[in-house]
Amino acid sequence: MVDRKAARKTDGKSVRKTDRKADTSADPLSSKRAAISKQMPKYEKFDVDDFTEVTVTSAKKLGPLAIALLSVFLTTVVVIAVIVPTVLLIRPTAKASNASVSTSSSGTLSTIAGAISTVATRTAGISSTAITTIVGASSTIVTTTAGAASTVVTTTAGINSTVTTTTTAGATSTVAITTAGTDSTVTATTVGATSTVAITTTGISSTAITTIAGASSTIVTTTAGAASTVATTTAGTDSTVTTTTMDAISAVATTTTSIGCTATTTTTDAVSTVATTTASIDSTVITTIAGASSTIVTTTAGTTSTVATTTAGTDSTVTTTTMDAISTVATTTTSIGSTAITSTTIDAVSTIATTTLTAALIVTESTTDVVSTVTSTTAETTVPTTSTTTLPIITTTTKTTSQQLGEHYFNDFLSL
Repeated sequence: MVDRKAARKTDGKSVRKTDRKADTSADPLSSKRAAISKQMPKYEKFDVDDFTEVTVTSAKKLGPLAIALLSVFLTTVVVIAVIVPTVLLIRPTAKASNASVSTSSSGTLSTIAGAISTVATRTAGISSTAITTIVGASSTIVTTTAGAASTVVTTTAGINSTVTTTTTAGATSTVAITTAGTDSTVTATTVGATSTVAITTTGISSTAITTIAGASSTIVTTTAGAASTVATTTAGTDSTVTTTTMDAISAVATTTTSIGCTATTTTTDAVSTVATTTASIDSTVITTIAGASSTIVTTTAGTTSTVATTTAGTDSTVTTTTMDAISTVATTTTSIGSTAITSTTIDAVSTIATTTLTAALIVTESTTDVVSTVTSTTAETTVPTTSTTTLPIITTTTKTTSQQLGEHYFNDFLSL
C-alpha cells in the first residue's frame, strides 16, 4: 500500500512537472515566441482517487422560447397527420349534371296568387299552348312557352310594377294590350287622359276578376276588393277581337271569343260601363251600346247560337252580379260543341281565377298584387306541342369547419 501511494505521488508530480514545462514553452508572454491565445471553454478538474483527474466542461441549456417553439412544431405535425387523411377521405366532389324535364299535359288549368306567393301555373289541353303566369307579393316572374304557329304575350306582375308591351295612351293613363291566336286580328285599346283600361290588379287581401266601374255608374259582373280592376282578352284561331274606345274617366271590359267566333266592339259614352261578353265555338255575340250613366251586362252564348244583348237608355240599369267585398268569382269554362259555365264563390282574402278548356282551346288569365298593372293573352294552336327543357343543375360544395381547419393546417405544413 505504501509503495502504491508513493508511486501515485511520484507519477502525479511527474505529470504536473510535464504540464508546467509545456505551459512554459507555450507561454505567449515569453521572449522566444508570442502567440494569440484562444478562448477555451470553461471546465473544472476533479481528483477522483488522488490519481485520476477528470475534466468536465459546461453545456448550455435550452431556453423557454426554444422549448415552446419545439412543442408547437411537434403538436402541428401530429394534428396534420391526423386531420389531412380524414379531410381527403370525406371531402365531397362537385359535378355538374343536366336534368331533362318533359312537359306534355292536358286538362284543367289553374292560377294561384296570394301574399308572398310565387308560382301560378296554367297548362293547356291537347293541341294547345301552355302559358305560365307567376304572381305574388314582391315577386316578378314570368315564364312563357309557345307552341307551333302561335303567339304568346307574357305577363309580369309585382308590387309597384308595370307590365311591358303597352299601346299608346294619353297622359297619366295605363293601357293593356290584347293578343290573338293564329290568323287573327287584334286592335289595341286607346284611352284618354286620366283613364284606365284593361288593368289587372289584385290586392294582398282582395282579388278582383272582370270588374269594370266608371264614375257615377254601377259596378258590373263582380264587385272586388279595394282598388282592384281586371279585364283580360283571349282570342282563339280564326277569330277577330276588337277592343273598346271610350271617353275620359270611363272603363270598359274586353271580349273573349273562341274558334269561328266574332266579337264586335263596344262604344260607351262618358261615365258609363259595359260588361264583358263570352262566346264559344260557332256562336255570334253582339255587344251593347250604352248611354250616359247606364250599366249593361251581356250573356254567354253556346254552340251555333246567337245572343242578343240589352240596350239601355239614359239612367237605366240591366242585370248585374255583385259579390262580397274583397272576394272573387271564378271564370267560365267552355268546350268544343257545347258551353259549360262554372261559377265559384270564395271567401274574403282568397283568390280563384281558373279557366279550363278542352282540345284546340286555351285561355290565360293573370293575377297580380296591389299597385300592379297586368294583362296577358295567349293564342291556341291546332298542333300538339311537347317541349323538353334541359336545365343545368349546379351542385355546390359546402366545407365544414373541420375540413377548412384541416386544409389550413395542411397548407401551413407545406409552407414549412
